[in-house]
Amino acid sequence: ENRHLILITDGIDSLDDAQAKIDITKRLLSSDINVHVISYTFLQKQAIQGIKTVTFGKMKRQPQIPGIGPPEGQPPISGSVSINLDREMIRHRKMELGKIVKSEEFLTTLAKDTNGEIFLPETPDEMSDKVGNLAKYIDSQYVVTYTPNNPLDEAPDGEIRNIQVTSKKSGVYIQSSRKYVVSKEK
Repeated sequence: ENRHLILITDGIDSLDDAQAKIDITKRLLSSDINVHVISYTFLQKQAIQGIKTVTFGKMKRQPQIPGIGPPEGQPPISGSVSINLDREMIRHRKMELGKIVKSEEFLTTLAKDTNGEIFLPETPDEMSDKVGNLAKYIDSQYVVTYTPNNPLDEAPDGEIRNIQVTSKKSGVYIQSSRKYVVSKEK
């Protein structure tokens, strides 16, 4: 009864169909699988945002290499500037950044609703730590059952129920499934 799905993704989603995402989410919620996400979206956003556009008047003076400099009497060299006039590329980067942000929101919600975890490493080296933490998390789970106030037999097919689990003992960290989709199929 301890089922897990681990998604390792760069955050760029080839499936851009909102209805298909809703259907997939419902199927995952009704399957009682914990979805864990290891996402490179933070690294992708850093890479895209790291490409800067030039703002005139805000350039910093670069330190001079000894023996290399402007001819005597000339002002110091402030560095080289590259100006990108490819509007299509700039527009594409903005669209890609928007898709990454939406994907990260979707994956965060999916992990949360299915009692999973989402890991957003900030460096490639952090990945191994996150995978180790995920393995420990998966290895230390308990299954708790409950009886709902309204019987599932009387619920309409596809109804989404919200679940809240709490503990009376202080200091106990509870993480539980938050959504359940009623399915008449067996």
